[in-house]
Amino acid sequence: MMRILGVFENVSKVVWKVLNKRCNMNIISMDIILIFVFAVICAGLVEGTCPSTCSCVDNSSGSHVNCNSKYLGRIPTLPNDTYHLNLHNNNISTIKAFAFMNLPSLRNLNLNNNKLRSLVSYTFINLTNLNALYLQSNKIQLLERNTFINMTKVFYIYLQGNNISDIEEHALGNLTSLTLLRLTANPLNCDCSIFAFWSWLIERSSKYYIGSSATCSNGTLVKSLQSAVLDTCHPDNCQCFNGGKCVAMGYELNCDCIGQWTGTFCQESQCTSYDCGFGDCYIEPVNGTAQCLCDDIYVNFCPGKLCNFYYKVM
Repeated sequence: MMRILGVFENVSKVVWKVLNKRCNMNIISMDIILIFVFAVICAGLVEGTCPSTCSCVDNSSGSHVNCNSKYLGRIPTLPNDTYHLNLHNNNISTIKAFAFMNLPSLRNLNLNNNKLRSLVSYTFINLTNLNALYLQSNKIQLLERNTFINMTKVFYIYLQGNNISDIEEHALGNLTSLTLLRLTANPLNCDCSIFAFWSWLIERSSKYYIGSSATCSNGTLVKSLQSAVLDTCHPDNCQCFNGGKCVAMGYELNCDCIGQWTGTFCQESQCTSYDCGFGDCYIEPVNGTAQCLCDDIYVNFCPGKLCNFYYKVM
């Protein structure tokens, strides 16, 4: 508040001098000018006020916002120059993508002991100056792709004590300055879905404190998983056609086919292996399942030429 008043006072003096010197407007009272300048400043600070439930301290670095234990259910509107943000011990269960987009000066973010269930893509985008991120003791199960994108100055990320089972490819991005990543007490799923994260860790194996405590749900350290075991999990070993997607099935990647397609690589029509007897195979367009067309009637099997008579009688 003192910083705002200081700016207000300085701007007021400048405006008064300019008006006196250039316009010779002595008839304009200082009070009117003060009101005008104050209104302009306030208009520019509408989105930069301290949340009513939190406490804020301003200094040369920016605003230090403390919202510890305020029963908040969402991220409040914050001053644009927020430097330190403490949201510890609240009831925040979701954070929307781009939630911190207008806080480029943020250095420290504490979200410990909330109720977060997942971190969606682009949650922390634009936090290019963030140094430390605390996400301990939440209920996070999934780190989505590009969750920590462009966080080039972050040194510490604390994620211990969550329920993280899956970390999608590129969830952690490049993070060129990262020196510590804590993942203790998270039941990571160590089938083929761990391959992208495992590869990311192996590339940084020289940095002991990056993911060294990450463990699979069976207690095995992720870093100790052998490349020979995960060779079959490499994406290059799985190619699906006709819209099929590679999915992890243990330590293998298999194709999950859609529509009428089936087979190892989703290249076979379901009608290829579907026996319709004397009828014609037909792919139902809504759910992609095979049916038999028997004399204008859809059935599971056409026993012969008399099927039309049989169904009309029935």
